[in-house]
Amino acid sequence: MLKKIALYIFCSFSLSVFPQMEAIHWQFQNYGGIKYNWCTETYDIVTEGQAFVDNNQIQTGYSMSTISDKDGNLMFYSDGRSIWHRNHQPIPQASEYDDTQIQGKGNVIILPQPNNPNIYYVFALDNGAFWNTYPDAPGPVTDDDGINNGFTYSVIDTTLNGGLGDIIPGLKDIPLLTYNPNDTIEEAIKCSRKLTVVRGNDCNSYWIITHFRASFYAFKFDENGLDNNPVVSTVAPLIEPQEITNSNSIWYRGAKFFKSSPDGSKLAISHAFKNDVFGEPGFIYVYDFNNSNGNVSNTTPVFLGVDDNEYPAAIEFSPSGNYLYGFTYDFLVNNDGGFDSNRFLRWNLQATNISESVEIIDESLAYDNANIQLGIDNKIYLNNNASGSELLGQASRYLAVINNPDATLPNINLQADGILVDPSTIFENTARGPLPQLNNHWFNKRVEIIKNGLSKCELFICGTQSEFLTAENISGADYVWSKDGNVLAGENTFQLEIFEPGFYEVFIEPNDGRCPFFGNATVLQSNAVPSALDISIFQCDEDGISDGLTAFNITDLIEDITNNEADRSVAFYESFSNAQTQTFPIDGSNYNNTANPQTIYTVVTNTNSGCTAISEVMLHVSNTGVDNTFLSGCDDDSILDGIGSFDLSNASNTILSGLPNELTIAFYESYNNALIENNPLPNDYNNTTPYSQIIYARVEDGFNCYGISEVTLSIVLPPNIETEFETLYCLNSSPQTITLTGGIIDDNPSNYLYNWSTGETTSEIEVNDTGTYSVTVTNTDGCSKTRTITVLPSNTATIDNIIVTDASENNSITLQVSGEGDYEFALDNSVGPYQDSNVFENVSFGFHDVHVRDKNGCGIVSELVSVIGFPKFFTPNDDTVNDYWQVKGISAQFQPNSVIYIYDRYGKLLSQLDPLGPGWDGTFNGLPMPSTDYWFSVKLQDGRTFTGHFALRF
Repeated sequence: MLKKIALYIFCSFSLSVFPQMEAIHWQFQNYGGIKYNWCTETYDIVTEGQAFVDNNQIQTGYSMSTISDKDGNLMFYSDGRSIWHRNHQPIPQASEYDDTQIQGKGNVIILPQPNNPNIYYVFALDNGAFWNTYPDAPGPVTDDDGINNGFTYSVIDTTLNGGLGDIIPGLKDIPLLTYNPNDTIEEAIKCSRKLTVVRGNDCNSYWIITHFRASFYAFKFDENGLDNNPVVSTVAPLIEPQEITNSNSIWYRGAKFFKSSPDGSKLAISHAFKNDVFGEPGFIYVYDFNNSNGNVSNTTPVFLGVDDNEYPAAIEFSPSGNYLYGFTYDFLVNNDGGFDSNRFLRWNLQATNISESVEIIDESLAYDNANIQLGIDNKIYLNNNASGSELLGQASRYLAVINNPDATLPNINLQADGILVDPSTIFENTARGPLPQLNNHWFNKRVEIIKNGLSKCELFICGTQSEFLTAENISGADYVWSKDGNVLAGENTFQLEIFEPGFYEVFIEPNDGRCPFFGNATVLQSNAVPSALDISIFQCDEDGISDGLTAFNITDLIEDITNNEADRSVAFYESFSNAQTQTFPIDGSNYNNTANPQTIYTVVTNTNSGCTAISEVMLHVSNTGVDNTFLSGCDDDSILDGIGSFDLSNASNTILSGLPNELTIAFYESYNNALIENNPLPNDYNNTTPYSQIIYARVEDGFNCYGISEVTLSIVLPPNIETEFETLYCLNSSPQTITLTGGIIDDNPSNYLYNWSTGETTSEIEVNDTGTYSVTVTNTDGCSKTRTITVLPSNTATIDNIIVTDASENNSITLQVSGEGDYEFALDNSVGPYQDSNVFENVSFGFHDVHVRDKNGCGIVSELVSVIGFPKFFTPNDDTVNDYWQVKGISAQFQPNSVIYIYDRYGKLLSQLDPLGPGWDGTFNGLPMPSTDYWFSVKLQDGRTFTGHFALRF
């Protein structure tokens, strides 16, 4: 009861001090920064004025903390060496250039003191002095200032330094846990770099927790300040100083990774190494934490369970606390202690065996020395701290994001380029460095109370209408509503109806173990109420069944409902109450009425202001009918697949005949499409069902359906003709004609109509010229097909030249011809045989007839050819066979002026022959010559000369 009384008093005076806006700023190394925008659920890039520069002002950046005030204004940020205020300058008492600088290279968290908005505590760890005490340990042997600071805190007052804040004198580096050089290692109280925070169960305090060896130290921090006496919990395992040196070394992964679950019930620690620096891989340990007394208990080791050589590094809880995310690395002993491949993993903390629940999320992220942090939007963010590589440097321009950390794999939606922190390409504003240890669960939770889907921050009251602010409906919870800082008496439920503008807040005590949370909204006045007009729709009865039930497409009338106003959205509901609450909308594009008539309600929303208006749509079902009709079309391609083209407007006159003049008509493939006017068909339509198909004609009176009729589309086959034909015309037969036909196959040509390209309309035409002729053949159904006839020229040949190779061992005749025909050749006999070659070889001497025939039947041309030759012997025995020797192939037509001489073997001229005479008879001066060889010389008329010999035989 005391808690509730305090709650009401608090709500009455300071409702606005509990937002979680303290966590909206994140600062990074190298100028980078982002700011979360609650209203739009987006991140804005913050680059101007950042303090981090390339001259090591932030040093190595092993830790980072950022804090804003209750209204989300940046207050301070620190890297564990210096503290910068909101103007990005070091506060005077915490500059790294001060001889008494604050901390170095350990870990740092900044928190506001509860109920004291002007005071902030900076909790810092400095493990650097450990290297001085034990110089044999691997790693650096110097610290920032040579002073062993251990675990300390400093207090900042925002009223100092002109309102920018500074450390209160005397409250800088106040020691909480320090190392005593006179102690042994076992006796020493020395803090590692592991630091986290859990919110107390009273919801107005914190536990600041660190870990060393086997002990957890939990310091209570509340409105009275910090209790310097920690609650110490000793819980296995024991991490020896040598081991903790290695596992927390500034050079190795897993050094500072210590996280608390969002509800504060769990702690998780990542130890990179189990023993020595180059020893066995370490573990992740999960513990139970009691946020009422600060006790830690119940160690659960989480073995990696993927690779025996993996070393754990950065870790983070999911928003529900049911999963633990973590990076692991393969450690390369033979490569100077470097790290090779890395994995991004997840363990189910609800599993019976957590280690075996490991899931591999990604093995391809090129992330080096990455950090993981839960954001204010309950998404998990990852960054890349790689250096020295252009590729990895490119990756450091982005924050990777897991959008749904509590989803099952693969639905977590990991985006490697989730937030672009550095829009430049020269890596000036990267997300390198640690992510700030700043969790939204450390502060009161802000919830959304505006449910219009337009904005989480602003709500418009439209005209005289009222609106509702709605919080989470929790049984047994206490709700306190206020307007402009004044509690609204009697308003104690999860929902508030509002009638006027103002700043509204609700404070919620759930009374279920959770801390209180709140919501707020800026309510504005708007007169931008949209038009919402009442309309009526008359629809045709579905499938012609007179039951008054059918389908409606109400969305076609949105322009009528909204009066054609811009920036409007429309939703449809079956009842007025559903329209008022905007619940259970219906699909207005395909709605089946349940009564005739029936009233449907529309909610028209101004998409800029969110203002709404409600109107009525009256649905009526008409039983008016219209006549069915029939259209025939032609299969007008060569495939004959039953598909053809139709002009649907040809059906309109038949359907509309006798109906009122103002009616219009549209065609659809299905009855349902005609009902809801979905996908109307064009007038030029090709059927989709071969040969016969029914489509539907919707007759309308304005928008209202007057009737729906069936239109049967029937495909008719065109004439069966030979569509392509070639023939020949002998030019030498001109002016004789040839006959061209329409090409009808298996039918009487008189059953068709003909339209020739010559203008003639008979089934056949006579032509005596070459060229292309066409005829369109039409059957009695009106379907046509076109036949194309190509008349090619042909002709008898013209013999242009005859080449004779004679007086040789292989006499030949070559004919050179020209003409439009296709020719073949024969020797001596005009009836053949004919050959395609124009060359005749091994031709005997003498006279030959050559014949050239047109293969297309246009005729034969012939010519006599002389082949000169010399007989080898003759027999002048008066038997009329070879009684004379004469040069063959000479005639009055061929070489008549040739000169021929006969000699004996001694060169004596025996005879000069007449080339046109019978030849030498084998006598000299009337006396027969003996059987022997004789010689001849021939000078042909064409100038050629030949000599040779022949034999005279009896």
